[in-house]
Amino acid sequence: MKNRWYTLTTDGWHYLIVGLLRDRQYEIALDKLEQMQQEGTRVHPWLYDVFIYLFCEAEELDEALKILQYRVDHGDTDISANVWYYVLDACSANYHVSFTSLVMLGLANTR
Repeated sequence: MKNRWYTLTTDGWHYLIVGLLRDRQYEIALDKLEQMQQEGTRVHPWLYDVFIYLFCEAEELDEALKILQYRVDHGDTDISANVWYYVLDACSANYHVSFTSLVMLGLANTR
């Protein structure tokens, strides 16, 4: 795209990343997400949610929790209770006690 001077809009970046996730190219999608964050591009909450759900499904709980922690650290107060409960369920099912307590703290803050 750089060779032909194509530029993506913010929504275009979101759709590109979702396409990468659909093709199960998680590492490249995560790199693109980090690139958006570094460039100061606003990332829609739904994109973070998609990452979290997919990483929990793939049992990549460390990555899911990094994204969740990033959102909390950057003042995202609109994290759905459904996301918190899904992560809690995934962490509990995989016996991640320390992560389970982190999620419980997050759930307590949403009430």
